[in-house]
Amino acid sequence: MRYLSWLLVFICLAASASADAIDVRVTVTEVSDRRSTGQFFNNLEVKLKLTGDEAAEIRGIKTSITTAIDDTRRNLLPSEKSSFGFETMGESGAGPAVMLTLKNPARKATVIKELSGELQLFIPGRDPAATVLVKDVKRSVGKPIANPALEKAGISVIVLTKKEYDQIRKEEEQKAKDTAGKQGLDQALLKAFEGLLGSFFDVGEHDLILKISDPTAKLIELEVLDGKGVRISGQGSMKTGDLRILNYAEALPADAQLRLFLNTQKSVLSLPLKLVDIALP
Repeated sequence: MRYLSWLLVFICLAASASADAIDVRVTVTEVSDRRSTGQFFNNLEVKLKLTGDEAAEIRGIKTSITTAIDDTRRNLLPSEKSSFGFETMGESGAGPAVMLTLKNPARKATVIKELSGELQLFIPGRDPAATVLVKDVKRSVGKPIANPALEKAGISVIVLTKKEYDQIRKEEEQKAKDTAGKQGLDQALLKAFEGLLGSFFDVGEHDLILKISDPTAKLIELEVLDGKGVRISGQGSMKTGDLRILNYAEALPADAQLRLFLNTQKSVLSLPLKLVDIALP
């Protein structure tokens, strides 16, 4: 069960990677504490919401927590440090927010004494080079999209036909089956494994299939627009290896455009974060 923390914590963050400062109010809106001795679901979750004049322009957040302790001085940092890329925010009207997952506090703890680290905020509006628009993307089927900005960033994007994708999927499934067979899976498990592969990677006739090479992890997010620049809402997406599948219920217009958001030095602000005395439920 989650609890709203009405003791809101605000902090003014000054940019350390840019000469331009940004005011961001960080609010602890939810704290979920499952103090259990079991192996599963025994963690502490803290939701941080960002508000302010420029908060609506944030399209991605990368979080690094270096200190998390309760008032008994117990270390709440996860045992295994995970490194993830930017969590994309899209254009949600709810505003940018991130959920932090920490270790359980001590049973007698009443507050998170300190939660500190760094937030990296991706704000593409701060750098024109952070946004790349590819017009008439459906005309680029079967070959790398010719775009100077993508080439400069070392990114290759190829629009695949369903036939090309099915061939790639067939080859990857065969590799997976061969590996599973060598590991000695019995026939029942192997059949279930094959069924899982076959259903998870199916694509529809209207889906956009992209093969993306991004060796330096510059790409943060991408979306499809119509010819007038209005975002086309889809039915979700799937990603496996260098393949990205964007699901659509209807055929994309002939003049559909692809907008890509790239990590550039000017578009990402590295900001310090320090919150204290966050009430535990």
